[in-house]
Amino acid sequence: MRKTTTIRGIIEEICFHDPKLNLVIATLREEHTDDLVKISGFNLPLPYGDLLELTGIWLIDAETGQQFRVSQVTVLEYASLDTTIRHVRAVAERRKAGGGHTKTAAATV
Repeated sequence: MRKTTTIRGIIEEICFHDPKLNLVIATLREEHTDDLVKISGFNLPLPYGDLLELTGIWLIDAETGQQFRVSQVTVLEYASLDTTIRHVRAVAERRKAGGGHTKTAAATV
């Protein structure tokens, strides 16, 4: 059995959503490190701009690599409309500049 852990951050991008399975794959920008973490889970409410606390386990998928499998989402701070717009613009600028790096080492695997 894998150890459950918690990470905090803001959703950077929804990479994949299967409405039939309610599967979501996304990237989360961690709160204090600014690292991008691949996250996945079922039936996840993942609003842009809100500060989230995600509980789950670290997995290594043969196709997609390391990811955080989310079992619980807690909204710690709701973003205002202005904050959400600024966040989406900042993400677009980082993508344009080729910025951001995906976390490759987990605290617990």
